[in-house]
Amino acid sequence: MFAERFRTTRMVLRTCPGWLAVEALADAQGWPLAEDRTTASEIGERREARWDVRPAATVRYVEDHMSPHCWVVVGSPLANRTQSLAQIVFESLDPCSLQECERLVETATSAQNLVASILRLGIAAPYKFDYSVYTLIAAGLTCPDERGGIPVRSAAMWATTYSPYREYRRLLEEIAHRDPAEELRGRAQLVLEAFAANGVS
Repeated sequence: MFAERFRTTRMVLRTCPGWLAVEALADAQGWPLAEDRTTASEIGERREARWDVRPAATVRYVEDHMSPHCWVVVGSPLANRTQSLAQIVFESLDPCSLQECERLVETATSAQNLVASILRLGIAAPYKFDYSVYTLIAAGLTCPDERGGIPVRSAAMWATTYSPYREYRRLLEEIAHRDPAEELRGRAQLVLEAFAANGVS
């Protein structure tokens, strides 16, 4: 197995499960399936599959029932290989662009839509700090009760874990110490511990 020095951001599929569409693409391209496993935890099941694409590239599919969204990531030690393979995936599967994910948060008309949109944006977030993404998820972390309250703040907390920007820490600490919902205070503390375990301080 090679090091995936270059990898795309998580390309969020429009429907989940998206297994059949990704499998069909892999079959059409002749990519051999190298791994397919499902793990279960207290928060739900997570399916992950990997196709090894020669030369030196992988396509990974994740089906996350906590979000619940599905996404694809392309990786390779070669930048141009990652880019060319990502183009095939993008053109074939038509995932949501980052700009579309941001717009769906901005235009959500109900708490339920806002929860789904915030989670989608968290998954699609670039690995390095992005101010637009941060602003929208930070607004979810401070969402007042009249706009959705606990479910929205909870979703925003989970969304921070996909691309854990250190800028989120102050807001998470605020929730951990002062949120009126005890369940959210405890959850925020767990997210902060996860940040710390991954060196995000």
